[in-house]
Amino acid sequence: MTSLLRRFDTRRFEPGDELLFAHLELADALRHMTDMDPRLPEVVVPDWRRQPAAKRLRDMRAEWTPAAHAHRRRIAGLD
Repeated sequence: MTSLLRRFDTRRFEPGDELLFAHLELADALRHMTDMDPRLPEVVVPDWRRQPAAKRLRDMRAEWTPAAHAHRRRIAGLD
């Protein structure tokens, strides 16, 4: 989990190809994260050490989604 966070949290870019590809790569990594992150309520696992990293990865995906989707629409000629 922390290796994913290190891999993605430091990336900065303008909307474009790199953002779109990073977004797709992160979305794919998050699909596999259910093996690492059971998404249980914090009340059930209050001391789970990976909770902050899992939340940050989900937040990054949410932050990147609008620009990545806009770039995909431009590439597809939908804008």
